[in-house]
Amino acid sequence: MQDIKEFHEWREDQGLTQEDGHLISEITVCLSSLKYGAALSEDKQKAILERYLRTFPQVGLPKSLQDASEITFKDFSNIVKNGTGKEVSVEELLYSLHKQGLCKELCEHLLETADTGKAKELLSSIKA
Repeated sequence: MQDIKEFHEWREDQGLTQEDGHLISEITVCLSSLKYGAALSEDKQKAILERYLRTFPQVGLPKSLQDASEITFKDFSNIVKNGTGKEVSVEELLYSLHKQGLCKELCEHLLETADTGKAKELLSSIKA
Protein backbone atom coordinates (compact mmCIF):
# COMPACT_ATOMS: atom_id res chain seq x y z
CA MET A 1 0.00 0.00 0.00
CA GLN A 2 1.22 3.50 -0.87
CA ASP A 3 2.31 5.59 2.12
CA ILE A 4 -0.29 8.29 2.74
CA LYS A 5 1.28 11.63 3.52
CA GLU A 6 -0.55 14.54 5.01
CA PHE A 7 -0.65 17.54 2.71
CA HIS A 8 2.03 19.44 4.66
CA GLU A 9 4.33 16.38 4.56
CA TRP A 10 3.88 16.09 0.80
CA ARG A 11 4.51 19.84 0.41
CA GLU A 12 7.73 19.67 2.43
CA ASP A 13 8.92 16.56 0.55
CA GLN A 14 8.39 18.42 -2.72
CA GLY A 15 10.37 21.45 -1.51
CA LEU A 16 7.36 23.75 -1.64
CA THR A 17 6.77 26.74 0.61
CA GLN A 18 3.75 27.35 2.81
CA GLU A 19 2.63 29.92 0.22
CA ASP A 20 2.83 27.25 -2.49
CA GLY A 21 0.77 24.94 -0.29
CA HIS A 22 -1.81 27.64 0.29
CA LEU A 23 -2.11 28.29 -3.45
CA ILE A 24 -2.49 24.58 -4.24
CA SER A 25 -5.12 24.02 -1.56
CA GLU A 26 -7.08 27.13 -2.56
CA ILE A 27 -7.03 26.20 -6.25
CA THR A 28 -7.99 22.58 -5.56
CA VAL A 29 -10.97 23.57 -3.43
CA CYS A 30 -12.02 26.16 -6.03
CA LEU A 31 -11.90 23.66 -8.89
CA SER A 32 -13.70 21.02 -6.85
CA SER A 33 -16.51 23.43 -5.98
CA LEU A 34 -16.84 24.49 -9.62
CA LYS A 35 -16.88 20.92 -10.95
CA TYR A 36 -19.00 19.31 -8.22
CA GLY A 37 -20.79 22.20 -6.51
CA ALA A 38 -24.23 21.44 -7.90
CA ALA A 39 -25.85 23.17 -4.94
CA LEU A 40 -24.26 26.47 -5.98
CA SER A 41 -26.10 28.66 -8.44
CA GLU A 42 -24.41 29.40 -11.75
CA ASP A 43 -24.05 33.05 -10.72
CA LYS A 44 -22.29 31.99 -7.51
CA GLN A 45 -19.99 29.65 -9.44
CA LYS A 46 -19.13 32.44 -11.90
CA ALA A 47 -18.37 34.79 -8.99
CA ILE A 48 -16.07 32.17 -7.43
CA LEU A 49 -14.23 31.62 -10.71
CA GLU A 50 -13.84 35.35 -11.34
CA ARG A 51 -12.48 35.88 -7.82
CA TYR A 52 -9.91 33.11 -8.25
CA LEU A 53 -8.91 34.37 -11.70
CA ARG A 54 -8.20 37.78 -10.13
CA THR A 55 -6.44 36.32 -7.09
CA PHE A 56 -4.25 33.86 -9.01
CA PRO A 57 -3.88 35.29 -12.54
CA GLN A 58 -0.53 33.56 -13.10
CA VAL A 59 -1.67 29.96 -12.70
CA GLY A 60 -3.76 29.48 -15.83
CA LEU A 61 -7.11 28.61 -14.30
CA PRO A 62 -9.93 27.69 -16.67
CA LYS A 63 -11.58 30.85 -18.00
CA SER A 64 -15.14 29.49 -18.03
CA LEU A 65 -17.36 27.22 -15.97
CA GLN A 66 -17.49 24.83 -18.93
CA ASP A 67 -13.68 24.60 -19.03
CA ALA A 68 -13.56 24.13 -15.25
CA SER A 69 -16.05 21.27 -15.46
CA GLU A 70 -13.85 19.57 -18.08
CA ILE A 71 -10.53 19.96 -16.24
CA THR A 72 -7.99 17.19 -16.77
CA PHE A 73 -4.88 15.99 -14.98
CA LYS A 74 -2.72 17.79 -17.53
CA ASP A 75 -4.59 21.06 -16.93
CA PHE A 76 -4.30 20.69 -13.16
CA SER A 77 -0.60 19.79 -13.37
CA ASN A 78 0.04 22.91 -15.43
CA ILE A 79 -1.85 25.03 -12.89
CA VAL A 80 0.28 23.62 -10.05
CA LYS A 81 3.50 24.17 -12.03
CA ASN A 82 2.52 27.71 -13.05
CA GLY A 83 1.56 28.54 -9.47
CA THR A 84 4.64 27.12 -7.77
CA GLY A 85 7.24 27.36 -10.52
CA LYS A 86 8.22 23.77 -9.73
CA GLU A 87 7.74 20.28 -11.13
CA VAL A 88 6.12 18.19 -8.41
CA SER A 89 4.41 14.82 -8.12
CA VAL A 90 0.83 15.84 -8.74
CA GLU A 91 -0.19 12.17 -8.68
CA GLU A 92 1.03 11.89 -5.07
CA LEU A 93 -0.71 15.16 -4.19
CA LEU A 94 -4.04 13.91 -5.53
CA TYR A 95 -3.64 10.53 -3.86
CA SER A 96 -2.83 12.14 -0.52
CA LEU A 97 -5.79 14.51 -0.68
CA HIS A 98 -8.15 11.71 -1.76
CA LYS A 99 -7.07 9.37 1.03
CA GLN A 100 -7.59 12.16 3.56
CA GLY A 101 -11.12 12.71 2.23
CA LEU A 102 -10.34 16.11 0.70
CA CYS A 103 -11.86 16.94 -2.71
CA LYS A 104 -12.17 13.19 -3.31
CA GLU A 105 -14.27 13.36 -6.47
CA LEU A 106 -11.95 15.85 -8.14
CA CYS A 107 -8.82 13.95 -7.13
CA GLU A 108 -10.17 10.67 -8.48
CA HIS A 109 -11.34 12.32 -11.71
CA LEU A 110 -7.95 13.94 -12.28
CA LEU A 111 -6.09 10.67 -11.67
CA GLU A 112 -8.46 8.95 -14.13
CA THR A 113 -7.54 11.50 -16.81
CA ALA A 114 -3.80 11.13 -16.20
CA ASP A 115 -1.74 9.11 -18.63
CA THR A 116 1.02 8.03 -16.28
CA GLY A 117 1.92 4.71 -14.73
CA LYS A 118 2.06 6.30 -11.30
CA ALA A 119 -1.49 7.66 -11.66
CA LYS A 120 -2.79 4.26 -12.77
CA GLU A 121 -1.06 2.58 -9.82
CA LEU A 122 -2.46 5.06 -7.31
CA LEU A 123 -5.92 4.94 -8.85
CA SER A 124 -6.01 1.15 -8.59
CA SER A 125 -5.03 1.50 -4.92
CA ILE A 126 -7.90 3.95 -4.39
CA LYS A 127 -10.42 1.63 -6.02
CA ALA A 128 -9.15 -1.52 -4.26
